[in-house]
Amino acid sequence: MSCAEASPPPWQDWTPIVAPPAPRSGTLVRPDDVGGMAAWQALCLAGFLTIVWGDSAVCTRSPLRPEDRTLALSPYVLPRTVVGRHSALWVYTNMRRSTRVHLLYSPTQHRPTPAPEHATHQAVLLDGDVQCLGGIDITSPARTAIDLCVHLARPLAIEGLRALLASEAVQSSEIRARIAQMPPRSRSSEAADIVNAALGIERSLTLADELL
Repeated sequence: MSCAEASPPPWQDWTPIVAPPAPRSGTLVRPDDVGGMAAWQALCLAGFLTIVWGDSAVCTRSPLRPEDRTLALSPYVLPRTVVGRHSALWVYTNMRRSTRVHLLYSPTQHRPTPAPEHATHQAVLLDGDVQCLGGIDITSPARTAIDLCVHLARPLAIEGLRALLASEAVQSSEIRARIAQMPPRSRSSEAADIVNAALGIERSLTLADELL
């Protein structure tokens, strides 16, 4: 069901409302859905819509799910690529939305044509590293955690890992199992150290909370 069908939409008559019913989750609103870009921007400015990515928004009182974020990215995902790294972290946690969509491509294919809205990275993906979410291929939470450890600065990697763990998208045991699959001479020991640091911070904060 579309956002417009969930309840009497405020843009139909622009009459003042106090507490409109919350629309159901899972429906993106794009300019064509509300009569064009001018109307869409007006609804965003009025607070009826919250922008997710680009020209995709959701009704402000609608819960935002990871599937909604992948759907918002879908117009920017290139064929035979996988959403990963910073973008995957954002999808799973709503943390640190990048200005570009980070896409992974196989070493067996040509690098996608550069574009301002994309950041492309060559990557070898194992079985289980990719899952379908909202109709879009995205790195699994465990693989996303590995990429954070390998490609982000240590403080950002720890912050991202903590967000993934807090979102319950992945368990620390799953991350450790994926680290064990990393090839020799990779940065597996560094990744394991970052995971330990993230878990140590988490335990310390939990203990501090208990002492309050």
